[in-house]
Amino acid sequence: MTVGEIAKALGGNSSGDGWQAHCPAHDDAKSSLTITEDQGKILFHRHAGCSQTDVLNALKIRGLWHNKNSKSKIIKTYDYTDIDGKLLFQVVRYDNKDFKQRRPDNNGGWIWNLKDTQRVLYHLPDVIKAAEAGRYIFIVEGEKDADNLGQHFNATTNPGGAGKWRKEYTEILKSAKCVILPDNDPPGRKHAQNIAHELYKNGSVVKILELPNLPKGGDVSNWFEAGGTLEELKNLVKNTVEWKPENEENQSEDKKKIQTKTLIPNLIHLVCEEDQVKYLIKKNDNLCIEDFYINDGQLYQPKQDIPINLINPDILNESQTIEYKPILDKVIAFIRKYLELPHEQDYLVLSLWVLHTYLIEKFNVTPILYFFGIKETGKTRAGEVISEIAYRCERCTSPTEATLFRSADYFKTVLIIDEIKLWGPDGNKEVANLIKSRYKRGLKVSRVNMNKSGEDQIEYHDVFAPLVICSTETMPPIIESRCFTFTMRQNASSKVEGEIDEKESAKLRNLLTIFRFKYIDKDLPAVEALTRRRLNEITKPLFQICMLVDPDRKDEFTDFIKYEKMKRSEEEGEVVEADIVKSLKESGDLVENRKFSTKAITDELNKNLSEKNQYSSRYISSCIKRLGFEKTRLTGGKMGFRYDESLLSKLIIKYKISEG
Repeated sequence: MTVGEIAKALGGNSSGDGWQAHCPAHDDAKSSLTITEDQGKILFHRHAGCSQTDVLNALKIRGLWHNKNSKSKIIKTYDYTDIDGKLLFQVVRYDNKDFKQRRPDNNGGWIWNLKDTQRVLYHLPDVIKAAEAGRYIFIVEGEKDADNLGQHFNATTNPGGAGKWRKEYTEILKSAKCVILPDNDPPGRKHAQNIAHELYKNGSVVKILELPNLPKGGDVSNWFEAGGTLEELKNLVKNTVEWKPENEENQSEDKKKIQTKTLIPNLIHLVCEEDQVKYLIKKNDNLCIEDFYINDGQLYQPKQDIPINLINPDILNESQTIEYKPILDKVIAFIRKYLELPHEQDYLVLSLWVLHTYLIEKFNVTPILYFFGIKETGKTRAGEVISEIAYRCERCTSPTEATLFRSADYFKTVLIIDEIKLWGPDGNKEVANLIKSRYKRGLKVSRVNMNKSGEDQIEYHDVFAPLVICSTETMPPIIESRCFTFTMRQNASSKVEGEIDEKESAKLRNLLTIFRFKYIDKDLPAVEALTRRRLNEITKPLFQICMLVDPDRKDEFTDFIKYEKMKRSEEEGEVVEADIVKSLKESGDLVENRKFSTKAITDELNKNLSEKNQYSSRYISSCIKRLGFEKTRLTGGKMGFRYDESLLSKLIIKYKISEG
């Protein structure tokens, strides 16, 4: 290896004629090792007192130092990828049966450690697909065995071999059907038992199959080499009983295995108390915390590691006498403190959306929020802010279809997706199809359950749940029609870029949870239709929340919807801006001293409209400003706009205003 490769693997940086790096022989936080090269020799200058021997031995353990006389060569590499097939790291096999691990340095080279690297199971994409389809997944003790077995079955292993099983591997295999094939030695059998315990606790079906006639230390590859057949293996699996802990049969009924069930009747939220996730439920019109939920004699508890902001037990001390308007004001103030939005009404709309998530069971439609813009315009920040205060909110990056499906089917979380491509040659069509079904209750998604037979194999699931998309990518029109779109720009002020106050957001979540508790069993106010078709569908939930918590903001909300309606108009000539241009062209009385007032334009546009459909002066003023007319002061001190013939001529052409 070169000096640079060694130094980079040790977290080093170039310094003068050499490199400054962390010494591998001790816990080095100060980069006390200088590495240089002189006439082809690599020299180590140790500033913390470690011996040359200690440094070299530590480098050898990490696979960063080889004796020149060593003849060991890399004979095989095994790729560990994420669910999309992107390489995370490799296990490297040498001809002397030694193994090392390395990860790409994104410059065409390797870093010979897995520091801060996501750990996954071997053949992860195939494992995920097999788990979703209900097929057996074979767990073996090495990549070679997984490859050999994987030619015929779904097979995996964990990096590092026996004794290196991790919690995240268990989560990947949650509720999956697994067959563990241990190596024929004590470490192999212990490894199999440990995996079985973890998988069983997490709801998986587990079988441990000790292959017959294995030599000492033998594995499934040896078994095939000795004449074992696929048909024989299938029969062995079929005849192997499901694994259970040895003492389970002796447990009393009330102490049998606790199962996981997060969504239960009367659930208000989830609470973390004494490092345990518990239910916060509505019981006899009171809030109370319950450790378990019992149904038909079975004991349940919530999923303990669901990635959402949990409520503190101090919510029981919160006053249950609340006014809704101040809660909305507090949400608006919180969002304004940490996020710059394109238009003033956006703060209201986004806050109403947050409140509607706390009563999501009462709606049949939930509008998707779509934050769009170039890099560093606040899209990710928008997701962060919402995740702090929305109901049971989960954030993820580049999700798979399985992620979206499971989060909605199991937990009904508010899901925030950061960066995703849904259309084009490399778009994720499966995720796009699932998103289309997520905005409306009752749009079913089908899945195959291989544990059942015949028609019962096809199961239909309602994946309805709130969704936020933050992306530089454009959305397919069929999805964007289900969205309120916020086109983000770079912040004008750095004040909104400060760290989010977690205590402040926790207090706000408490208030919002009380809001849910008080109103979850009551009817929402009836509202009139503000527009038509899909836009009216996604508008109604927020309009109902607006009329519930602060009816005085109705005009502000309806102005936003009018602007949304204008944005969605298929014909440019039908938009409000076109009507303004037409009025200026045809009504000479509106212009005086080469100036015109907002009120005159507003009155002109409203004269043939019903009272409920009329535009506000504030909305018309914003439309005139977007057309490019310059603000000016009128006679009497009121504000208006400067009449610009050249600009008007261009707008007449743009909006296709006819001469007649």
